[in-house]
Amino acid sequence: MSAPSIGERLARLRSAIGAPAAVGVNDVREMAGVSDDLSGRDTSLAPLFPSKASTPGPTLAERIARARGGPGAKRDHGIDALRRVTGGVPCGDDLLCVETRLPLPHMHGRTRITGDARRPLALPIRAGETLVRPAGDVLLLDTETSGLAGGAGTFAFLVGLARVEGEALVVRQYLTTRIAGEAALLAQVRAAVESAGCIVTFNGKSFDVPLLKGRFALRRETHPFEGLPHSDLLHASRRHLRDDWSDCRLRTAEERALGFHRVDDLPGAEVPEVWRRWLAFGESRDLPRVLAHNREDLVSLLALVQLLGTTEGRLPLFSTPLRGMGRETRKTAGHEVPPRVKRAVQDPQAVEVLV
Repeated sequence: MSAPSIGERLARLRSAIGAPAAVGVNDVREMAGVSDDLSGRDTSLAPLFPSKASTPGPTLAERIARARGGPGAKRDHGIDALRRVTGGVPCGDDLLCVETRLPLPHMHGRTRITGDARRPLALPIRAGETLVRPAGDVLLLDTETSGLAGGAGTFAFLVGLARVEGEALVVRQYLTTRIAGEAALLAQVRAAVESAGCIVTFNGKSFDVPLLKGRFALRRETHPFEGLPHSDLLHASRRHLRDDWSDCRLRTAEERALGFHRVDDLPGAEVPEVWRRWLAFGESRDLPRVLAHNREDLVSLLALVQLLGTTEGRLPLFSTPLRGMGRETRKTAGHEVPPRVKRAVQDPQAVEVLV
């Protein structure tokens, strides 16, 4: 006698526990009204449950966004908030432009910046060499980056460009909202640099310009800085202003030479972290402070370049007026010291700088 099949054993078990009998395939076909005539029909069987390959799962970016609580959506929402608080307008893919106009004359600390786009600026290029250009041809440049060490991994997410237009200093700040915005940012930099007769930076010969050159090279593009005169005010400040200063940072030059003290300024060392939080979590809270920091850098550049171009503006900056007077007298031997210089030495709080 043959052993019962597995189907028979399952039927006995169902009967023993009072479970309903299993529904056969033919019973299902009959209830569905399916005919046994399969002529002319596709008899291939569709899988009862779709395979995993037929329903693609979330992408890696979507899984990362889900794990972080959706920062992509937060960042998209933050862009709208950032446009509202900064007044930035789209000027390319993933790029905002924030424009500020400062009518001249403009007080920057105790320094009064005057002039217009046609007045000449004396630009210190290197020791013993000064270039004279109309103020409207001079481009002030400052970058804010994802890191301070430089190298191929450092990204300029904000580039501030300023120049005198008519009787106003116009500051245009190009802020990338994603790394993909670099192409549009570099296009704006190229257009501005190619239309300038000289660029002015602070430590730009060692940091800002080499960084931008590297970013152009990574995109296999030629950079626009070749042959363009470059006035780096860090070196000029060391030569002409620094007397008993502890260092020659831009902030020190602002306080000692321009009488400008920043209020609620975001330290430069914290700028990269603000950018990283924006990329990761869409936090835009401190980005307006980054823009303000960059904008004040650019205004200080114009004030400094004008100050460095005038003897009478520099005299009150030395800790010992007589020593400063002798230093400047040697440079202008045979010329009488103007009355305005004498007044400036007697009143160091009143420094007027002319374009």
